[in-house]
Amino acid sequence: MTDEYQDRNALIADFFRLRPAALLRGQEAIAALNEQGSVAYVPSLNIYAVTGYKAVSDVARRTAEFSSRNVTGRVVSDNYPRALLNADGKEHARHKAFVSRAFAPAVVNEREPVIRALVDSVIDSFIDAGHFALVEQFALRFPVVTIASLLGVPPQDQERFVRWALAHVTPIGNPHLSKEALGELDREFREFESYFLEVIRQRRQHPQTDFISLMLAKSDDGSVPLSDAEMIIVLRQLLTGGIETTAKLITSSFEMLLNHPSALAEVANDFSLIPNMLEETLRIKAPVHGMFRTATVDTEVDGCPIPKDGMVWLVFSSGGHDAERFECPRKYDIKRPNADRHLSFGSGVHRCVGFALAKLQSRVAFEQLFRRMTHFRRAPDDTIEPFESFVIQGLKDIKLQFDRR
Repeated sequence: MTDEYQDRNALIADFFRLRPAALLRGQEAIAALNEQGSVAYVPSLNIYAVTGYKAVSDVARRTAEFSSRNVTGRVVSDNYPRALLNADGKEHARHKAFVSRAFAPAVVNEREPVIRALVDSVIDSFIDAGHFALVEQFALRFPVVTIASLLGVPPQDQERFVRWALAHVTPIGNPHLSKEALGELDREFREFESYFLEVIRQRRQHPQTDFISLMLAKSDDGSVPLSDAEMIIVLRQLLTGGIETTAKLITSSFEMLLNHPSALAEVANDFSLIPNMLEETLRIKAPVHGMFRTATVDTEVDGCPIPKDGMVWLVFSSGGHDAERFECPRKYDIKRPNADRHLSFGSGVHRCVGFALAKLQSRVAFEQLFRRMTHFRRAPDDTIEPFESFVIQGLKDIKLQFDRR
């Protein structure tokens, strides 16, 4: 550890202030929180950070005491529409049943040929250059075109998805945005909502084979179909979880491989190692540190009192560094036998419904990159800048050079 952060409290404070040096050492900051106990109060944000595999898993199961209504950490009105990620109890179960039609592993796996063709089309756009910006040109663009295709959005509208995806993820874990910046984000949200309300109307009248049509279809058990407002919330969550977090998984995986050249060589020559490599990245550097819960009653976690309406931050990423669960947790091991036992997709009933799609996209992405390119290395002008959030974890971009196979 450098002299700059000999003081662990300074590291924690700078992490929540979004200081780049501290964000780049996010897992150290989380470990420092954990050293204070499984529950640490953060006065600057008035939140209770819950860390450690056992404590996080326990709170995630206590859904009656801890509501998901403010899941991103932004307190919203009780009149605000809720769906899936920010819904509780029976309503959450109803939403998940409809959404799972589109994101069940069997349904997602059927789309692999389409997804593989899409990743090749993205690679085609830069392969002749011999260099590319990993996030801007690939890790973000590939999930955008994939989600757009799965939702049945025409190619000419896909550029909007990049803006909308960034708009939806920018406020998460960044309490320092200006009023002007928030106003611009609201304009993006309204444009997104207007666009998809029209798409939803069309799909209700003329169902197709896309994911929106699957989610809107009536249920055989008589469950109330998803309303327009619920669908808009689900689609907003899809832009955040289905695009930005997949982009961070691809980026962080590449970052880890670049930092471990022998692992990069192994994976590039043996594609069967890719799935476990991705799990190891998820364990060590989860795209999302954690999500929020709101106490519905006066309660406690590991003996720490949590007042009613208190905001709890479930730090899922901390579970992957729990020494009681993972041997030598700081070691990067692409062959780790229990790498997939992390909590990076959440825990309990709110475990990410899109995990199968994220894993499939990331696996296919690396297979096609390694099939078509070799000798990846950082470009001379590459810089290391973290994404500005204490919730979303990853780099803004990585500039790469390569040789074409």
